[in-house]
Amino acid sequence: MVKWGIGLVMLGLAAGAAMAQTPAQIVQERREGLRRAGAAMEAIQQNVQGRGDPQAIVPRVAEVQEFFSKDFSSRFHAGTQQGAPGLETRALPAIWSDFASFQRAEQVAIAALAALRDAAASGDRAATATAFQAAGQACGNCHRPFRAPAR
Repeated sequence: MVKWGIGLVMLGLAAGAAMAQTPAQIVQERREGLRRAGAAMEAIQQNVQGRGDPQAIVPRVAEVQEFFSKDFSSRFHAGTQQGAPGLETRALPAIWSDFASFQRAEQVAIAALAALRDAAASGDRAATATAFQAAGQACGNCHRPFRAPAR
């Protein structure tokens, strides 16, 4: 019995260690998610500008919405900001120095994405275009203070 207990404890410790991520892994995961969200937003923009069927973009909006709704701000651990040793990231220190504002910007973006999804689901092109513009503005309102420009 004791051997099984020790074995289970060791297995649990190994699993916990495997789940811990390095700052580089955190940044890589964050960047990949943001790239997917950006690509989805570009596809959504093409649909909106091309006056396509708004309902066709609902899955793309849902994809972006899901990424940000899974506690996006928790992906910004200490030591994963721009200038951290060995990391390539555009996340500015303002995220950590004004985390409450960063979280507010996150919530505004999530609400804008929900409104975009609802508008697209309704099939109303004008409402979808307006909601897309608002979602883009919400993204920009986070990018400007919290993301460094591309080099």
